[in-house]
Amino acid sequence: MDPDGTYPEIGAYHFRTVVKMVIPDTSAAPGNTVHIPIKISDAVGVAGAEIKVTCDPTILNPVGVSTTTLTKDFTLNDSIMTGKIAISIANSTGLTGGNGDFVDIKFKVNENANVGATSPLHF
Repeated sequence: MDPDGTYPEIGAYHFRTVVKMVIPDTSAAPGNTVHIPIKISDAVGVAGAEIKVTCDPTILNPVGVSTTTLTKDFTLNDSIMTGKIAISIANSTGLTGGNGDFVDIKFKVNENANVGATSPLHF
């Protein structure tokens, strides 16, 4: 947005209501890897997102992210740091179906984590 409150002539903007994304509870043993999806609902027309997820790095660390059946035609970029991942995903056209796994994040459980330890995942 320009300082006068208008948008530049280059680019496209689409504003809509909030889309619900959730991260389901998942478990894995110390030393294992686990795939945890970010689920989306009511997302018809969504053509992209920027998502940041943080976790407790003494228990869990992100190691990768992939598209899903829902987003297989999207371009995906990520930036992985200790205890956090930033995801950028986009497509020139929006989703035609609006519910399911939006992205799949792969995490490595610290091999020294106590059995039963938990790490909340935060957007």
